Amino acid sequence: MAKQKPSAKSISHLKIALVAAAAAGAILAAAPVADACTRVLWNNNKLAVVVGRTMDWPESTEPILTVLPRGMNRDGGRAGPRVVVADNPARWTSKYASLVTTIYGIGTADGLNERGLGVHMLYLTATDFGARDASKPGVQAGLWAQYALDNAATVQEALDVLIRSRSSR
Repeated sequence: MAKQKPSAKSISHLKIALVAAAAAGAILAAAPVADACTRVLWNNNKLAVVVGRTMDWPESTEPILTVLPRGMNRDGGRAGPRVVVADNPARWTSKYASLVTTIYGIGTADGLNERGLGVHMLYLTATDFGARDASKPGVQAGLWAQYALDNAATVQEALDVLIRSRSSR
């Protein structure tokens, strides 16, 4: 069987496709890196709530899968060994055990407690918590998810306990 030569039209289409691919690659490569995370939510499919999330992070967050038992004494004013909320930090004893992924050893990025409550942290550099109301117990930002896991069994309970506290950087 004799080989057919490609037509001028197919060569032209191939050149256009290669140029388009090169241009798309250049655009994507030049895109700025965001210090943020992205979440998608599909909650109207009548079957289940489906969530996906990225950890768009420029380096490893040193994640460690950790089991935290109920009954732990916690201090919401600490980021590891450092005190970051000196005035009226939240202090509590965990009501529920949880399985979490830690972030930099100072907070919880994702987790699930023994009652089935799940948390998943997002980060955005431009986040502004506003002025802190020191009359509310303070929880450093890396621990708010753990605070919810430790103190709440349902989403409504989590909202209630988080409203009574105040996140701080």
